[in-house]
Amino acid sequence: MPQITIGSENLYIHISESTSPQTLLLIHGSGGDHTHWPQHLLAETRIRVAAIDLPGHGRSGGSGRNSVEAYADVIEAVVTHLGWSEITLGGHSLGGAIALTIGVRAPKWLSGLVLVGTGARLRVASAILDGLMQQPDAVFSEMDAWAFGPKADSRMKERFVQQMKATGAEVVHGDFSACDRFDVMADLSRIGCRTLVVAAENDRLTPPKYSEYLTKHLPDARMVLLPEAGHMMALEQPERFRDAVLPFMGIAVS
Repeated sequence: MPQITIGSENLYIHISESTSPQTLLLIHGSGGDHTHWPQHLLAETRIRVAAIDLPGHGRSGGSGRNSVEAYADVIEAVVTHLGWSEITLGGHSLGGAIALTIGVRAPKWLSGLVLVGTGARLRVASAILDGLMQQPDAVFSEMDAWAFGPKADSRMKERFVQQMKATGAEVVHGDFSACDRFDVMADLSRIGCRTLVVAAENDRLTPPKYSEYLTKHLPDARMVLLPEAGHMMALEQPERFRDAVLPFMGIAVS
């Protein structure tokens, strides 16, 4: 079921071949798509792993949104359409903001959160927001330096830049604008589900202090720090990322 229709929009969702009722639903970050998650995690069969392309991203049709709340509405509509229960939401950056927003809403199907390179409040540099409207190619070409750690593979960084360009400046600007307005600092105590916070040592966009704040103020949270990785930690350190996430889902790793 790679394509589903929500309202008038056709959305792409990768779903692993699993019969488990336990689901890890992954939400990518600004300008991204489902390929920003490690391939071997997407192929996991001991639990159902699903990864969506948000509207206007990747293989999905429709239009990007300019608020985290609007993206959260999409995710809730997707879950209702699929009829799943016992869902852990995994979100990277913007996706983490979406997951936190749904955590505050506390739907009955939500059993946990995996928050990756995100924060309770996200602010975006005006140079990025203004640049996306004035000189988007220049911003895109510089994003890899912000998004990756110093040891990241150059081909991985090039794919990241090309993928963001393909998403387009209007959608990416909407994503970053949504992040810039996001703030649930006063609402964290309302999120009662168990939470894994994953941070990266060399994350320049959402430094570890963001994750430390989440871990301190969420009622039931623990944090894992990935060494030598940047904001795109799931791609840079896929094995370490998997080994952090799967045990949280109750799956042993070898």
